[in-house]
This record gives sequence, structure tokens and C-alpha cells, in this order.
Amino acid sequence: MAIARLGDGVHQVKVAQAAGMESPTLVRLLDQLCKAGIVCRSEDPNDRRAKALSLTDKGRTLAGSIELELTRLRADVLKGLAPADLEATLRVFQAFAEAAHTESGGTA
Repeated sequence: MAIARLGDGVHQVKVAQAAGMESPTLVRLLDQLCKAGIVCRSEDPNDRRAKALSLTDKGRTLAGSIELELTRLRADVLKGLAPADLEATLRVFQAFAEAAHTESGGTA
């Protein structure tokens, strides 16, 4: 999903950061996704050390299906929650994320 959200041509490092994964773990997963025909990994023409990732047609179809299901699940889970309560919860989560980012020296 990170590749779909970040856009085709995104670097592996950026996907690892967005997914909260270590690079070696992501590489193993990408190997499987490439083999399954979901992701295409290529050399970045501007930086041969970097790998650019793109979804294949099959990957885009799968990502779209997953996104639709996530939207449906979110609606089901949050349907009984008042908007003010949801906003308060999101503010608390944002405060946690900012505190973790500050505590880790800006690397979280």
C-alpha cells in the first residue's frame, strides 16, 4: 500500500520509512511481491545505487481492492463514534507520534 500511496518510482528507502520497516525486511518482502508480479523494481536513472519501485497493473488492481476494503472497514469501525470523539482521538495519536519523534531524535 505504501507504494500505491507514495506513487510509482518511489525509492525503497522511502517505502521502508513509510511502512516502519527495516530495509532488509522490506527487501525480502519486495522479492516476493516482484516474483508475484505485483511490484516492479528498477534502477533509478539518476542514482544507480537506488531502487525505484512501481506497481504493476496487477499491483494497482490489488491496491485498489485493498483500499476499498479498508475504507469499508474504517466506516464500520467508526460508525458509532461521534465526530468530536474521533477528532480528540486523532489529536492524542498525533501528540504520541510527535513525542516519539522528538524522543528518538527525529528518526521515528
